[in-house]
Amino acid sequence: MIRFLALYLRNIRNNPRLFLINILSFSIGIVAVLFITLFVAKEFSADRFHSKHKDIYRLLHNVQDAPVRYSQTEYPLGKLLQNNHPEIEEYARFNDLEGYNLTVDNKEYTDQKISFTDRSFFSIFDFKLQTGDLNSLFKQPNTIIIDQPTAKQYFNTIDVIGKTITSEYPGVEEKKEYTIVGVLENYPEESTLQPHLIADIKKMAEEYEDQYFSSFPQLFLYIPNCIDPQKMAQDFSATYNRKYNELTGRSEPDDRNRYYLQKLTDLYLKSSDVTDKLPKGDYVLVWVLTGIGFVLLLVTFMNYLILNLGISLKNQKQNQIRTILGSSSGWLKMKYASESVFYSLITFIVALFLLPVVHQLVANFSNYRYTLFSSSDPKLIVLFLLFLIAMGVLSGYLQYVLLFQRKNPNAQLASFKTRKPHFRYLIEFQLLIFIVIVSSVIVINRQMNFIRNQDLGFDLKNTVTVTLNNDFDRQRFMEECSNYPMVKNVSLGHTLFNNTPYLHEVTVEKSREVVKAQCIWGDNNYISTYNIKLLSGKNIDGAKLPPVASAYSYPRDNDVLDILVNEEFVKKSGLKDPLGTMISINHNGTNKGRITGIIGDVKNTPFYNSVTPLIIGYGMNYMPSIVVSVNEGQVDEFNKMADNFFIKIGKKSYLGYQTFNFDFEAWYHKEQVLMQLLTLLSMIILAILFLGLLGISLFLSENKTKEIGIRKINGARASEILSMLNIDFVKWVAIAFIIATPIAWYAMHKWLESFAYKTELSWWIFALAGLMALGIALLTVSWQSWRTARRNPVEALRYE
Repeated sequence: MIRFLALYLRNIRNNPRLFLINILSFSIGIVAVLFITLFVAKEFSADRFHSKHKDIYRLLHNVQDAPVRYSQTEYPLGKLLQNNHPEIEEYARFNDLEGYNLTVDNKEYTDQKISFTDRSFFSIFDFKLQTGDLNSLFKQPNTIIIDQPTAKQYFNTIDVIGKTITSEYPGVEEKKEYTIVGVLENYPEESTLQPHLIADIKKMAEEYEDQYFSSFPQLFLYIPNCIDPQKMAQDFSATYNRKYNELTGRSEPDDRNRYYLQKLTDLYLKSSDVTDKLPKGDYVLVWVLTGIGFVLLLVTFMNYLILNLGISLKNQKQNQIRTILGSSSGWLKMKYASESVFYSLITFIVALFLLPVVHQLVANFSNYRYTLFSSSDPKLIVLFLLFLIAMGVLSGYLQYVLLFQRKNPNAQLASFKTRKPHFRYLIEFQLLIFIVIVSSVIVINRQMNFIRNQDLGFDLKNTVTVTLNNDFDRQRFMEECSNYPMVKNVSLGHTLFNNTPYLHEVTVEKSREVVKAQCIWGDNNYISTYNIKLLSGKNIDGAKLPPVASAYSYPRDNDVLDILVNEEFVKKSGLKDPLGTMISINHNGTNKGRITGIIGDVKNTPFYNSVTPLIIGYGMNYMPSIVVSVNEGQVDEFNKMADNFFIKIGKKSYLGYQTFNFDFEAWYHKEQVLMQLLTLLSMIILAILFLGLLGISLFLSENKTKEIGIRKINGARASEILSMLNIDFVKWVAIAFIIATPIAWYAMHKWLESFAYKTELSWWIFALAGLMALGIALLTVSWQSWRTARRNPVEALRYE
């Protein structure tokens, strides 16, 4: 072993540049792979800390094939299902309510959240109290428990038992004083449910004891050993629909309401289509990241193998002589494996210094909710070390296989000078991966720019949606806005853009044709506020609208509404003369409407979907939000003036602003993250590729020193020497480009299929990626090649 160690140190001394390049590139790649592995493992571990996690389900439902699944359920539903399905051992309702104004020690906190739940919530889930009495929460009225971060925020301490919090829900609930009876233990990072304040749901549930038509809480079910969750969910649907028919007097079967059982372990990663406000991961993105990590690991290992081969080839003649003199294959395998493991151990030490630095950078420039790495975790450190040792052993074995393919050692020695290097294929693979990733980044960036620059059919960039609390006088704020110099129009109505629009059944009375359409409530200023084109007919008649209200009201079931429809609605309904046509809208009852105008199509959903039929009308005299259009570039100025207005009145009556930039990021978050990940991956692969090419150019130039010296003595120019050294790299890039182009085209073609509106795959995208790979390869090797070509040939031949 000491002899091996001396041999390794001598190799390092003889090849310091190759050694440093090898360790640095290996460390960069391994650290990146480790962080991807830790992140993916954390994402998949969400909610698995609960001891009953395999048997806990959340009940979801879908109505009339809506594009979303709803997490809200009726208050009496849990009891109904448990009575009819004894497999349900326990159920717990969980209702997150936002919009509370809280007062703590004369200090106000607006728009806070209180969670209401059952006693069974704490037996189903493993949430524990650090201090206090859980029984008091469900036995004593007006009591509450609090988590530690919120306790520190409100009271600057977690010693809060007996302290009080005053709550008010404007327009819904009067002031109420809660007494704190418990402080929760800190939630694990992997917990999706992290309520800050928890109160008893009993009183709230009693108010809605027989209400099967109003949905509020989420419903969690504990069903031990559930063999077929899908079949059980179908049984739940049948039970609910029977109850619904019983209450409504319907005789025909009604299966529009379909239930689904979602595993607790899917709560975080598989809820992108679920209407809740819990933290959400992206299941597809995690698998994409897993694939990226695998590719990066492959590239890193190949680069490590390439550079180890370069070092070994410089000493190959000695090893061939040892073989001729009787060294066994086992000895050589041990030599290569142990040397590679030795380099891996050095990489391990370097990586331990890099990991905390990289972890801090990740924490500073991302919104990851996890602590990905802790140097105090011995299990993680040991696994990391074992992984590097395994890679070292594999690298050493592959070196032996690649360098000792011939059984006759004399033939090996004779052929050493003429054999092509094995690492060319590994370099070509790295270049191939680089070209594919760079092409993908360019295509994704083009698609995002294509979306940003598309004509949506309405002005979203210069509009602000202000969401107000229930009790605030909307007319007052609309009059306030009309006094601002930058405001062009003010409208009362729903926000136009919608990530997952619900399509209502609309019946055209002329033809009895049923069209599924978006129904958006807006007043007579709505289309001018959003700058929507009125193609024919006339706008909604403002004189027919009811007065603006500040509280909930019922739809105008008895009124005939003025309705605007888009071109797509006219097309789908088959109307040749749509103006004046009567329609029926199934929306919380049935609204009658008369088409008064035709508007242009608007792209108010993500570009995954084509334009849908759209109806704009004014179906109720209460709206949760006000839409304001402002002059170009003055959105921030409007926000400041509106803020000052709300500050004057105590800032209790507004919930927030919504602008285009925020929603663009929300709509295309997955694509933005994918582009960022691929960009980061391309930079890491670029760094590894650069170091690998630099190492190979060092090896090749040193290996051909005597050949170059002889050529120069025979009259070869520096440019000819440079061409000789670089031509192999150009060939490698060309081969990688030929293979990578169809792979990249196919991958991006499949990705673009998810968009209804998309950019084109132009040839220059792949040509640019290939030129980038060629430029990087030539820039990397040309410097070393130029130094070699300019060297005095006497230095190379003086000892010959």
